[in-house]
Amino acid sequence: STQGPVSEAFLITLAVAAERARLPAAVVEKLQAEARIVHAVQHARPDGHRTQTPNKPGIK
Repeated sequence: STQGPVSEAFLITLAVAAERARLPAAVVEKLQAEARIVHAVQHARPDGHRTQTPNKPGIK
């Protein structure tokens, strides 16, 4: 299914795997950007502020 919640850890793992597989930089960057977006959405606070993005492998 293409609908439903997405695991941030899954997207990070996917980005790392893409990088290790030496996929084109554009593909790796897109996966990293998607992981950052999911992180921001999942860690957003009700007051509209975001928690700080931790330095995680796979997110640049």
